[in-house]
Amino acid sequence: GSCHGISAKSSGIVPDLRYMSQHTHEEFVNIVLGGSKVHQGMIGFADTLGLDDAKNLQSYLSSEQKKMPNKC
Repeated sequence: GSCHGISAKSSGIVPDLRYMSQHTHEEFVNIVLGGSKVHQGMIGFADTLGLDDAKNLQSYLSSEQKKMPNKC
């Protein structure tokens, strides 16, 4: 929430996770736990989150994404 906003509603500085691409969904665990986007400022959280946590976050974001209109 402190980075991507409450309910994943970004202020525009960082990506709005409600509009994740299919590729980002496929790489989600590597991004969140492994830090595969550390070069873009997204650190890994393997020290504080587990695999189930990452998958639960992804499920929540997927449910929020389904509520959104297509991004133009």
